[in-house]
Amino acid sequence: MHITNHGGKRVRERLGIPKKAVDRMAALALSEGKRHADFAGSMRRYLDGVFLEHRSANNLRVYAQHVFVFSGEALITAWQLPAKYRNSKAVLS
Repeated sequence: MHITNHGGKRVRERLGIPKKAVDRMAALALSEGKRHADFAGSMRRYLDGVFLEHRSANNLRVYAQHVFVFSGEALITAWQLPAKYRNSKAVLS
């Protein structure tokens, strides 16, 4: 797994975790995060939009109420899910 400079900065900024924890968080998101195909309905449509916006991103993961955008196994960026999806059953299970 590789973390781009931009991805590392964004994870630290948006998730509020220290630099040493970025690798662990990205590895957990990649291994345990839910895939784009695991969702349905409006959450799936939201992730479709994210995918179309970031064409080089072929691997989206939702983990700990955040969206992690990977290209293969390289972390590109991450951000928090919109408020209407954070407490949905699909994200929490």
